Amino acid sequence: MANKLPLLGDDFEIWGHWWLPEDPEHKQAGKLTSRFGALELTLLQSFPTISINDRDSIVPVIHGVGDTKLFTLWDAVQSSFPIQFPGTIQQSFRYMRVLVGGHLGERSKTTFTGVTLYGANIGPWSGVRSVDQQLTFPEGKLPTIEYRLSENRSKEFTLPAVGLKMTVGGGYETIDEEYRSYGFKVFPSISVSCDDGLTFLRARNLWQSLSNFLSLSTGAEFITERFSLEVNGGKEHSDFFELRVDHPPQEETNMLKAWEVLTPLSELGDKEVQVFEQWFSKNTEVRDSVDLLIGNLRRRKLPNHVQLSTLCQALESFHRTTIGGGYLSKADYKPINKQLSELVPQDIPLELQTAIKDRLRYAYEFSLRTRLGQLVDQLDEEILKKLAIEKDQFVSDVCKARNDFTHWDKSDAKSKGDNANLLNIISKLNLFTRIVLLKHFGVDEKVIVRRALENKHLYFQEWKSLPVEE
Repeated sequence: MANKLPLLGDDFEIWGHWWLPEDPEHKQAGKLTSRFGALELTLLQSFPTISINDRDSIVPVIHGVGDTKLFTLWDAVQSSFPIQFPGTIQQSFRYMRVLVGGHLGERSKTTFTGVTLYGANIGPWSGVRSVDQQLTFPEGKLPTIEYRLSENRSKEFTLPAVGLKMTVGGGYETIDEEYRSYGFKVFPSISVSCDDGLTFLRARNLWQSLSNFLSLSTGAEFITERFSLEVNGGKEHSDFFELRVDHPPQEETNMLKAWEVLTPLSELGDKEVQVFEQWFSKNTEVRDSVDLLIGNLRRRKLPNHVQLSTLCQALESFHRTTIGGGYLSKADYKPINKQLSELVPQDIPLELQTAIKDRLRYAYEFSLRTRLGQLVDQLDEEILKKLAIEKDQFVSDVCKARNDFTHWDKSDAKSKGDNANLLNIISKLNLFTRIVLLKHFGVDEKVIVRRALENKHLYFQEWKSLPVEE
């Protein structure tokens, strides 16, 4: 891990030489930069075989060397070129995927055997320690602290149903700055390998999938600090390639304590393999719902009405995908829709006619009220009681709050209630959404609720109204 690049999305500038694999004799000096998360390769001149006038052309592979590292750039898109004094033209490329650690061929012809992502909250979620700390108090002497590599630095899971193998652990490096610091620096990680091989697209999808799972499971948006790909089973150091793509700059990670994690690995018990297999086999069908929830977990909170709307949308999307159904089937409703549409008056504005017909077209589908009610019915009475959820009241509160924003009327402004009431609805709906999604993948809802109630400040905040000043 020595001589590492900065974290994903952080700024850097690396000068080096760059060339096309089919024309290695014509190396060009230039710099690879990351600015506010956007990658760019800028050459001092240009590649002889690529016309600078061919903007937006895609270069399959560019090789490079700089800062003692080897680089492969995939699918770089040529952007506008600046003209520098005294008349030289600089060629630049963006939107590429950068692999650090070697020279590879075309993306479509490269197969990987595994992916690894690094992030701070993997440690408290997994409970796996790369380094053990031991504090001793010898009689008559000063206390001593020892740090040793743990005997159990990783935990492995074989997932036969999806053909994957998962490893949770972490890398480490020793620190030895005389008179300043000694010990280890640890990099918590989670890896997934596949003997059948992974295309680059599937490897990227696994990255997103793992990141989403960790966001759901830890209870806070997971921030990937680094991401690497391996070839040949990762048998040699040269088989690992760190990946760089356009990525938002790193935000300060909301570092959780072990007791604050919503559903840590240890709480899965003997369901570990089952949960992971269900996640990898089923997460794509509810990805929209997961993404909408994660949008509400970010440290910079969304406005209240946006939180409410996205949570409602997440649950509606989840219900459509996993339960489905409607008041009538689409086929049975078709003739009814035709009859109702013919009754729309022709002497009203055309825009109003279209709006009415659009509403009639989907009238056979369940409303938010019905969908929420069916999702509430899937939870045990004991769980609902602990969350202080009374079905009819909860569903009514959520639907009314959502409608107050989507069908706002100035004359009804006073009916919205105070801000504390809205925040309590959002808090309860947020936790309810987490439970629904995690339960779908086999996590025990009793564990989720217990952990949430033990950390109310994170997962089940309660708000009170301040007295109104006269």
